[in-house]
Amino acid sequence: MGDVAGPLREARALAQEAKDRTAEALAEMGLAVLAPPPEARERYAAATRLAGDAAEVAGPLRLNLARLDEREGRAADARAGYRAAIGPLADADDRVGLLAALQASARLAGAETAAGLEAADLHRRAAAVADGLRRAEVAAAERRAADEAAARAPR
Repeated sequence: MGDVAGPLREARALAQEAKDRTAEALAEMGLAVLAPPPEARERYAAATRLAGDAAEVAGPLRLNLARLDEREGRAADARAGYRAAIGPLADADDRVGLLAALQASARLAGAETAAGLEAADLHRRAAAVADGLRRAEVAAAERRAADEAAARAPR
């Protein structure tokens, strides 16, 4: 795999030149994914300032911030971030991102006994998205996970 940061920096520069804040924010997010955590947070903050409410930016931005939180061991922040990403990803019809956010949110909810029914619901929603993406094996696994989470949930 070649250098990805170079083309992303070039894309950011072109977006700045064109005064396209959404494109600049997307390039900034790409650079954030490649950066170490402190720099990544700065880049995500910059993307938020540039176009954090734009449909193309809001969902992926929240999803990637949640992933960073999870990598840093901040499960509660990650869980909240994944949940916050679900709506914007659905609104933007980003089904691949939506599937990732639903799966991660369900996984983190499933780690809490009291959140078993929530996890089951999230797994069912992930299964529906996977069906729409024609990922039958993923959909079946999500349905099994939903059944298991529901069975573990306190009554």
